[in-house]
Amino acid sequence: MKTLKIEKRDKTGKSETKRLRKDGKIPVIIYGHGEKTGHAMVSKKDLKSYLHEHKEEIIKLGAGKGKNVVVKEIQYDPITGKPIHIDFMHIHKGEKLKISIPLILDGTPVGVKEGGILEQWVREVAIESLPKDIPDEIRIDVGRLKIGESLHIKDLSVGEGVDILLPPEEAFVSVMPPRREEKRVVVEEEEVEEEEVERAAEEAKEKVEEETEK
Repeated sequence: MKTLKIEKRDKTGKSETKRLRKDGKIPVIIYGHGEKTGHAMVSKKDLKSYLHEHKEEIIKLGAGKGKNVVVKEIQYDPITGKPIHIDFMHIHKGEKLKISIPLILDGTPVGVKEGGILEQWVREVAIESLPKDIPDEIRIDVGRLKIGESLHIKDLSVGEGVDILLPPEEAFVSVMPPRREEKRVVVEEEEVEEEEVERAAEEAKEKVEEETEK
């Protein structure tokens, strides 16, 4: 489990948060069920790798026992796109957590090799579980999928104690027919036919003019 170093802060308000950001710090709040909201700050440098690589993972705030938390909300600067404020939620022992984890597809579908198009409708799966049972990701082999076939949420396999919070019949991946290519071919054929009709009409017109001149 990744540990993130935090520092307590006693002052709040706009002027204080501006000062923190200028000093390379990001203000955070920490809350949990039945707890008083806590105010702290973290280093931008320490936080960078977590946000890019471990956003959905549980991390420990502080040294020693610390607090196990997850990110609940991140506010970004609308101009720079950099984080300016973070809300952490404290996870209590025995408390189930609702979180989204990545859905990874393995293999190349048979249908894709035959010209089909792979469409992944769901990239993250919402689950509910105790922190100790949360998987890093869900992987599934899609190699046998043929054109026109799909896989559904009910086809996913997760560990014991993990509940998926999506409808079982929802499709998360499909191999679609190459409709766009077919449409392009049809359009090209229509264009060719139209050109032939125009050419025939032009030739007929020229023939009529020649006969008239005679």
